Amino acid sequence: MGDSWVTSLMSEPGFDFPWDILVAVAAFLLAYLVYRHSVKVNKLTQKHLKKESKRQRKHDQLIVQPHLEPRPNLNIPEGKYRLDIHNEGLGPAIVTEVNFYQLIEGTKALQIDDIIIWLNDHGAVDPKVTTLGDESFVGPGKHKNLIDTPINMTRERAIIFAEKFCVSVKSHDVYGNESNVLSRVYPNFSTRIDTLYKDYFKS
Repeated sequence: MGDSWVTSLMSEPGFDFPWDILVAVAAFLLAYLVYRHSVKVNKLTQKHLKKESKRQRKHDQLIVQPHLEPRPNLNIPEGKYRLDIHNEGLGPAIVTEVNFYQLIEGTKALQIDDIIIWLNDHGAVDPKVTTLGDESFVGPGKHKNLIDTPINMTRERAIIFAEKFCVSVKSHDVYGNESNVLSRVYPNFSTRIDTLYKDYFKS
């Protein structure tokens, strides 16, 4: 019944089917579908680019990541002690803070004057000590000296000095990623001192 009504309507004299309207509606629907598809593709592309950008940024940061390593040199027979910071990484390090600690009564940081007194009490002779100052630059493969002093130690003082004295180095890389290295001068030194200096410390 419905079909016959449509057929009779279209067969009426002077009836003109609105093809232009049909074409316009079809074009609109097609444009809408294309737009929705392009929006979806754009979102997926942006998500992928963001992920790749994040991955590339992390890769770039790892390439220029510094690695600071406190490196002590305690040579008792020659009467020398030196403490340097070495950058073993591939990128520069910006040192922001250096602190010295004595692990005897807690971990209270020592001031420069305190550390000089402590070094003198443990056999140092006119020690040279520096905390490098603010924003000190240490390039890859380079080092900075913290302590350099002649030293005269007994076995007991050497053990206390090596096992109870440590240094903390705070720094960041060129991207601002922070790092904090805390290192004792010589861990487990008491178990090695007699082997290292058996001819020097004679009972």
